[in-house]
Amino acid sequence: MPIARTLTDPTYNSALTGLVSRLAATHGSSWGQITPNGFDRKVFFNRASFTHQTDFDSIQLGQRVTFVEESDHMNGTRAVDVFPSDAKPYTDFSRLSGR
Repeated sequence: MPIARTLTDPTYNSALTGLVSRLAATHGSSWGQITPNGFDRKVFFNRASFTHQTDFDSIQLGQRVTFVEESDHMNGTRAVDVFPSDAKPYTDFSRLSGR
């Protein structure tokens, strides 16, 4: 499984933005889909896709979000490091300082 590239990763070069196009709660699992700007496809996300400061329950249908897309063996691709586009991304500087 490939390692996720995050906004704080020095090899990371591009985040996507898009609209939350589906929200669902099935069998005790909450998930959704994002339609990336400029693309006619959907990207899966769930509670684990969000950054530290963002709560899945605060996301609304039609909300603009920023995210990183990575490969996912079950869904094709998935969104990680999701946060509302009007919020600052979470940056954990303790990772970078070795603490």
